[in-house]
Amino acid sequence: MRNHDLYTRQYTVQELVENINNLSLKTILYTQSIDAEFAVKYILTTDDYALCVEETYYDIHDVLDLQPHLTYDEIINEAKKQYMTKHK
Repeated sequence: MRNHDLYTRQYTVQELVENINNLSLKTILYTQSIDAEFAVKYILTTDDYALCVEETYYDIHDVLDLQPHLTYDEIINEAKKQYMTKHK
């Protein structure tokens, strides 16, 4: 899977995760429907998956604008859940 593939069809979150190192976060945000877990884990809490400097600047407001099916509370709750899991 490559970035241009994201413009022609929707992929599952699992497929996106499996190919995350080949994909632009920007393209994912603009073309795919992601869940709160994906947003927090791959976009908001690490720069490990960014392909360029621009992708390190995404914040919760960008995610909410580009993924209108997600809510602020969903993202915050998922961030808390992931934080608690990491720091047990």
